[in-house]
Amino acid sequence: MLTQAERYARGVADSPFDFRGLRVPFLYSTNGEVLYFHDARDPLNQSRRVKQFHTPAALVELLGRDFGAACALLAATPNDHPRLRDYQKEANAAVEEAISQRKRTMLVAMATGTGKTFTLVNDTYRLLKSGVARRVLFLVDRRALAAQAVRAFAAFEPEPNQKFDALYEVYSQRFHRDDLGEDEEFDPRVLPEPYLTNP
Repeated sequence: MLTQAERYARGVADSPFDFRGLRVPFLYSTNGEVLYFHDARDPLNQSRRVKQFHTPAALVELLGRDFGAACALLAATPNDHPRLRDYQKEANAAVEEAISQRKRTMLVAMATGTGKTFTLVNDTYRLLKSGVARRVLFLVDRRALAAQAVRAFAAFEPEPNQKFDALYEVYSQRFHRDDLGEDEEFDPRVLPEPYLTNP
């Protein structure tokens, strides 16, 4: 679908860019209804459907990001949180490898009670710290699970004496007492409405 855009990109004169013969970093292709975007700077990048054209400011920001360098930093960062189990480290490593290969869809399947939330909270921290991600959406299908996730982010200590929600902003929906199970303690100071932390 981007063949014509690539042809135009090869013909651009007086460009400071050259990505394997493509003289522009970003390509778009549309049929008037569907719009595709391709970051041509790395051969691993794949085109993807977008809702609208990026703003000039967003393109400048994209141009300033080096995703490959962020992935290299992530790969070089030890995944050694003391509470991680070996299989959780393997899950994080598999997700991070897929991201570095520019995969956009992944499925991590872990049994009940194996620490899925903790595993993902740990990897969220790693992705944010390395610069691979700027924002992460943690989506669940029940309010009780959302409350559990908010508590996990608030309790997670990625570095000594540093809580996750003191390092990064965490936003969540509003919670009420009936969102939690009968055996769970409700503390509105832990889950204020809405939950918002500014580092």
